[in-house]
Amino acid sequence: TETWFYWVHRAMHTPWLYKHVHAMHHSFNPSFTGAAASFHALDVAALALGAFVVPSLVPTHHATLSAFLFLNLIYTLLQHAATRTSWGCGVLMDANLHNIHHDYGMRPRNLGSLTCVWDRLLGTLEPKVPKWAETARREWREKAARERREEAAQSEGRAQTARFAANTA
Repeated sequence: TETWFYWVHRAMHTPWLYKHVHAMHHSFNPSFTGAAASFHALDVAALALGAFVVPSLVPTHHATLSAFLFLNLIYTLLQHAATRTSWGCGVLMDANLHNIHHDYGMRPRNLGSLTCVWDRLLGTLEPKVPKWAETARREWREKAARERREEAAQSEGRAQTARFAANTA
């Protein structure tokens, strides 16, 4: 299934398929767990087909296949967490490598599902976070922190107004 996923995913990063099918998934940057379920129907069909075609070619017990698919789902959710956490040691496709994949958009980088094997063999592995992505994330975090401070100040102002109104009534 890793081989199927890599090649289908690589095809999804060609200009036409990316624009019309796969871009929906990449519209989330930074990625978050909800992005793991945000796909065009053709994207889902092409990628999921591998989960059924490969086991039919290589006989697999239904319990083994079910366990694999369940663990793959959990792993996919972890990969799409908005974090730069790296646990793959250059072998597994971890959250950091997958976020780098989202940083590059249409450029085919870090295309594997569970591992980096095909990426390493075919030169699509990119372990470094692009400078612009770090700058954008820092600005996003600063903006979010500023908005939280402003909201807290507004909330405190409303509370003071309410206390004043209660004391003068």
